[in-house]
Amino acid sequence: MEIGADGDGSVVRSQFWMVPRGITGKIFIWGFGREVLPPMRKYLEKRRAGTAGSDTLQEIPAAELSPVDAPTPSAAQIGKVDALVNRAKSMFDTPILDSIGRLVLTAPDDVVERIRPHTLARAWETGKRQTVDACLAATSVGLLRLRWDVICPHCRGDKSSFAALQEVQSDGWCGSCNLNFEVDLDKVLEVVFEPHPDLRKLKRSNYCQAGPGTTPHVLYQKLLGPGEDWAPQVDVEPGRYRVRISGTPDVCWLRVDAEAEPMRELPRVVVSDDGIAGDDPVLPVGQPTPVTVMNQSQREVLAIIEDARWAGDALAGCEFVADQRFRDLFSDQMLTGGIALGVESATILFTDLVGSTAMYAELGDARAFRLVWNHFEILTDIVRDGAGATVKTIGDAVMAAFVHPDDALRAAHELHARLAEHLIEKGHDYPAKLKIGLHEGPCIVVTMNDRLDYFGQTVNTAARVESCSEGEDIVVSQALAAQTEACEVIRDLEWFPEHFERQLKGLEQPLAMLRFKRFD
Repeated sequence: MEIGADGDGSVVRSQFWMVPRGITGKIFIWGFGREVLPPMRKYLEKRRAGTAGSDTLQEIPAAELSPVDAPTPSAAQIGKVDALVNRAKSMFDTPILDSIGRLVLTAPDDVVERIRPHTLARAWETGKRQTVDACLAATSVGLLRLRWDVICPHCRGDKSSFAALQEVQSDGWCGSCNLNFEVDLDKVLEVVFEPHPDLRKLKRSNYCQAGPGTTPHVLYQKLLGPGEDWAPQVDVEPGRYRVRISGTPDVCWLRVDAEAEPMRELPRVVVSDDGIAGDDPVLPVGQPTPVTVMNQSQREVLAIIEDARWAGDALAGCEFVADQRFRDLFSDQMLTGGIALGVESATILFTDLVGSTAMYAELGDARAFRLVWNHFEILTDIVRDGAGATVKTIGDAVMAAFVHPDDALRAAHELHARLAEHLIEKGHDYPAKLKIGLHEGPCIVVTMNDRLDYFGQTVNTAARVESCSEGEDIVVSQALAAQTEACEVIRDLEWFPEHFERQLKGLEQPLAMLRFKRFD
């Protein structure tokens, strides 16, 4: 299809080609040619006639402009949003909420149909956690609406959206990548926000797989037939990039480093019927390098080179299930019974009161219970402020979960530092002491007893690690220490380690651990 001008102006050439895979595809192609192409030609001809001799689009009625144009809010909308912002500020007083209000009122539809808090934090130069908390407060008063998007782990496209966690299932499908995948809380389930529909109705913009508006991370791509090679000149900023192809979850990695030496051999990626293979090269900065992709398979593939940093703006579901503010504000958001979603890495912290049996005998049930309750209060506050969540209490013990192990270590320090003072403020003079143990690893998240709970060997091991605590110490597994530079954050707070091993119930081999103590 070609639309052009006789004199000055532009010539627009559009090409469409489709290969049907079955009767459904043939019907779609017939409908596309009948229902889509003629109106498109008519629209372009109309625009050509309407803008002849004009350098602007002023002659086009405002109603016909693209939905990406910024809206003009009414006075009623402004008043309603201002009132909701003030209500949200009563919960979490931050200027970030004013920015969210302006975003809801004035940002184009394509900007606010998938609000990513981490992207806002980067653009506004605000803290990630503060921005997430502001979005939660805005959602609780009806300024925003929370959504769970299932993201293909391969192409990073959103495949389905759910308003409630209860609607999420344990498996997903990407038609673009021809790929089945398990839904997990790390890479697949992303939390996004949108303006509440009572405030603003969005016009959804749907793009194809290659739509640049929804795939800003895709830098190079090409459709390769069997036996075909492709060697794009890769010239990008320092960072981490990946090469992938359609139809398989396999990837190869490229790293661009300012200190990399010039390459002796040019990198190449080989596509076979079994997947892809490559050397994961390090490329120098400022020297365009041909990266050869060789399709030695018997099928046509789409080869893509993309920026892996784009996924860093995602607010992963695992961050939400380990966020106490989310649990407090949206306690009705739970998984359907029988659904278990994986978490690649969680840090589990267990605490227990030293000598609780003797404490009950000495204080009596009523006084001892009040002390236990008051100790729960300070523990919950410290875990929440430390970017974690109190999962449950078991007798006098507490189980908490964190996404980042350093946050859990800081919380362990705070628990010891603040418990005694808090209990004295509450009128207790009994010398209560804590046992604390931590371990890190993969878990599953399920709904149990009307709450989101963690299960698996990591949780069991964390409980066993806590049983090795003697009180007024912090015991961590060697696995967690390896993830945190030997627990540097608490060593900097003058906690000193001693290494030991112990055979723990349920484990085949003795577990290596570190016991941290403070010496006055």
